[in-house]
Amino acid sequence: GKVLPPSSSRFKVGDGLSQSGLGHLLNGISANDSFNGTYELDGVEQLVFSEAIPLLGKQKWHLFISVDQSVVYAGLNDALQNSILMSVIMLLVGIAGVFVVLNWLYRPIITLKQMVIDLSQGQADLTRRLPVTSEDDLGEIASGINRFVKNLQELMKEVSFGSKDIGDSIAKL
Repeated sequence: GKVLPPSSSRFKVGDGLSQSGLGHLLNGISANDSFNGTYELDGVEQLVFSEAIPLLGKQKWHLFISVDQSVVYAGLNDALQNSILMSVIMLLVGIAGVFVVLNWLYRPIITLKQMVIDLSQGQADLTRRLPVTSEDDLGEIASGINRFVKNLQELMKEVSFGSKDIGDSIAKL
């Protein structure tokens, strides 16, 4: 293979690839109708593409194109960086969305837990009721606790009236 009109000063018209320092590519190019590979030119990675052009008989020319790898991948690298940035943004938005939804879904459980803790410590406001906003298991639990608190409130009223009556009776004695 002889070099015809080169675009690089490294190649001279009439020289072969071996004389230009690219002999290691010559076997791949001449053995295949289509070839691509890489080589280094003055410390810069180059991509090479070659395509056979059939002529009369068994002869063929090889179109040899060499391009700086950074030029070829510049658009791809930009797209990759944009994709990574958008993925990170979407991941953060997704995580924030999950936290918001979980907080919204978990709020009734926290309210229920706080009321049960207050009841167990004897510091509950017996006039306060849990909001029943659904008919699922959590709604049924809230309804049950509301009934319990109502019964407890009525019992406390009876005890209060009973102790007042006892106090009044003792005072009369």
